[in-house]
Amino acid sequence: MPLTDEQVQALQPGSKARRFADGGGMYLEVTPAGGRYWRLKYRIGGREKRISLGVYPTVSLGEAREAAQAARAQLAQGIDPSQHRKARKAVGDRWPPPDLVEEAQRVLVLMLRQSRDDGARVMAARAILGVEEDQS
Repeated sequence: MPLTDEQVQALQPGSKARRFADGGGMYLEVTPAGGRYWRLKYRIGGREKRISLGVYPTVSLGEAREAAQAARAQLAQGIDPSQHRKARKAVGDRWPPPDLVEEAQRVLVLMLRQSRDDGARVMAARAILGVEEDQS
């Protein structure tokens, strides 16, 4: 049975960390110190993993469910949510990473210089300049 906000507010810490299931692998972990952590347990590649969805009350029950749903959508595409989070954290707000953009531009310029095909040259030039292809 899914948790309600009233149930979450009423939970008291015990002598050990306890888990209260919400469904679909999501649960609230209540620590002896009183911390309340939203987590999602999932399996990928035959291994069980878990990720943190946030700390209650900063992250509400609804927000935790939305985060869990987003993680499940990534799993459906074969993406490990934990690895995805680590990769996004590594590049920060810069996506795509600047070195990837520079490398792509370098390759496109090389293609432009080496191509004898006018169509390929036009495609490479448009890609470098970020020009959309005409739909007419």
